[in-house]
Amino acid sequence: MVVKSEKNLKELSPSRVEVLNRERLLDDFFKVDRYTLQYELFGGGMGPVMKRLVFERGDAVAVLPYDPETGMVVLIKQFRCPAYVREGDGWLWETIAGMLDGQQPEDVVRREAMEEAHLTLDELEYVATVFPSGGACSERLFVYLAPISIESGWQCLGGLESESEDILVCSFPLDEAVRMMREGQMKTATVVIALQHLLLKRAGISC
Repeated sequence: MVVKSEKNLKELSPSRVEVLNRERLLDDFFKVDRYTLQYELFGGGMGPVMKRLVFERGDAVAVLPYDPETGMVVLIKQFRCPAYVREGDGWLWETIAGMLDGQQPEDVVRREAMEEAHLTLDELEYVATVFPSGGACSERLFVYLAPISIESGWQCLGGLESESEDILVCSFPLDEAVRMMREGQMKTATVVIALQHLLLKRAGISC
């Protein structure tokens, strides 16, 4: 459908949503709701009634520790069942991360840094808040950088046994981490977002 308008199309801003019904299909560690709704169209009027599934897992926070002097970054690697099911290799390089559960992002990210990587974080640099999969999941993800002194070749094992966590923690030169990302060895969204933001920051590009 082609809409002719004297207005700039970017200025169109539909806002009306009518939720006719919500039904919880799964109520476990993760939750799934089925919504019956309709929403306002860019071209005017309301669209047809439709059903949509929403995967509800709560909000999360992620952080990439980096050394402003040397450019070293800290990443973690752990097993993820969905990645294993999808590709056959379930061990992913990730940023330190955790679920908010009603707490403040800064508090959670500092706690997770200690639990997962034995790191004490002071200053935090906010990067962005994103929907990692807005077509399916209601999760918002708060992404940070954290300047910290990091030794070259630093590594350890982290995670909580009580949560069945088995985490490898390693430092990388930024160039090596970027190379691994370009070669497809680092696939998680938070790693890509944080590394690209750090590259722009070190190039003096404000974003």
